[in-house]
Order: sequence, then structure tokens, then C-alpha cells
Amino acid sequence: MHIAFVHPHKAFLPELTAYTGYFSKKGWKTSTWHVTDQLPHDVTVEWRMMGTHYAARHPKRILIHEYASPSMPPFAVLKNTLKGCFNTTPDLRIFQNEYVQRSFTFKKQTPSVFRDMGIPESWLAESPAVPPLHDFIYVGSVEKNRAIPLLLDRFTTALKTHTLLIVSRDYAALQEKYRHAANIRFTGPVSPATLRELILQAAFAINFISPVAPFNQLTSTKFLEYAACQRRIITTNYPWIQDFQQQYGGNYFYLDTDLENLTWEAVNTFKYACPEDMRPFTWEQRIKQSGIENFLERF
Repeated sequence: MHIAFVHPHKAFLPELTAYTGYFSKKGWKTSTWHVTDQLPHDVTVEWRMMGTHYAARHPKRILIHEYASPSMPPFAVLKNTLKGCFNTTPDLRIFQNEYVQRSFTFKKQTPSVFRDMGIPESWLAESPAVPPLHDFIYVGSVEKNRAIPLLLDRFTTALKTHTLLIVSRDYAALQEKYRHAANIRFTGPVSPATLRELILQAAFAINFISPVAPFNQLTSTKFLEYAACQRRIITTNYPWIQDFQQQYGGNYFYLDTDLENLTWEAVNTFKYACPEDMRPFTWEQRIKQSGIENFLERF
């Protein structure tokens, strides 16, 4: 079996590394392609990270559509509607969670499964304690819809004597805007192994999420990564994180909407905790539990 993962190469997709490792252990061939590429003749599974896909499907391939999230604002509802009406009907749809599934109404139904976000199993290995090299770390997107300047402005005022490391991509404009703030540093993209090292070198890890849909309804991969590293987590207060804490435990510093409580004294006097067992959140477990493998084995 040859699985070809197809996507526009715009987003962080740690799941591709996980899929590749998981299916390679079964002896299945995997490859990654851009949406404009012509796929090889030996491809048996065309797996698209959606997006849109309006073209006629290949008659001899299994077609999978994976929806990690609904469409982003603006006009998110309209874009979701258009995708539901005009996207090609696949053999299987994969959704991150039920919220993502409910965001679409497809003209034709087809089998579907849920596959949540995860962490590499290697991240659960115990690591030696190291002195912090930076006070805070933020991992993730810095696109305009994430309102990151609200966070960075805090590091030019109340936290101007403390360092913040931003690990992201396409941050040139933001880096230029804050070039006067020597305590704000940018790097990335980096490998998963390097990312783990950077997180372990931080005193505090920030999970900063825009408090509007769909962001506040989606699994935060960076939060899971922080928790796997047993960091002291500072986070936006939103539905997903509340559900996580209620179900799996931990204690996290919740940010006020205006970030006025983000002070050095406040974050240092708070009592933090992470879930003791992060094994259920590994990519291997996420993929196993999804049912994707069972679906493919029928072919």
C-alpha cells in the first residue's frame, strides 16, 4: 500500500510525521506531496489535508479527506458551506473532533472517524533538570488572527525585563515590529527533537489562544507538548482547556482577557500541576483509537 499525503504546505502538520512513522512500521509506503503535484501511478491511498478538493477523484485510489479544523474567519460559515457542497466525496472523512464535524454539512455522507492531536512517545522520556535559558516560551502560529501582539506588548511593559522565546514560522513582520525589544526572540521552524529541548529550557510555557471559534474549540497541540515536558503552563481561559482540566486534571495559570494578571510575581506564586500520565495522548494511541488503520486494512 502506498499512502500519499497531499497538502498546500502552509500549516504545521505534526500528524504527518506521526502517520509516516506509524504506517511505515506496518511496511506501508508513505510520501508527501503538494496539492499541485502529479501523484505517482503506484499511489493506492490519496490522503488530503483539507482545504478544498473539487477535482474528480482517481478511479483506482482510496480517497481520504482529513479536516483538522473548520474554515478560519472571515466568512468561515460561508467557506464551510461551500466546502460541504462542492468538495469531492471521499471514501473516508477524518475530523479532529465532533465540533469540527458539526461545522460542515456535506451533500453526500460517507464513513467518518475522529483523530485527535497528539505528542511523540519519545517526549515522555524523563529529562534531566536544566537551568532555564529563557523565562517564557510560546510555540505556535503568529498569524494575525491569533492576536499575538496583545501578548508581546506585555513583554514591552510589565515583563520587559524577562525573556520570551517565540517558536514559529513566517514571523519576519512581527520580528521587525518588535525589533526594539531585545527580550523577545524568534526562532523556527525546528525539528520535534529541537522543539522539546527548547520547551525544557523554559521556566514557563504559554498557551495563547484566540478566544473565538474555531480556535477555542480545537485541541492545542502545544499545550499537550508543554504538559508532556511537565512545564508550568500559562494559558488563555477557553472551553477546550477547561474540559481538559476537568477530565485529566492539572492546574494551569489562566490569563485575564486583558492580560493584566500576567506579571512575574503572579506566575511565580501560582501552584502548577500537569497530568501525571500523558501516555493516552501519544500519536500512536491517537491513531490506533481513531479506526483509520482498520478502515485501510479492509482494502
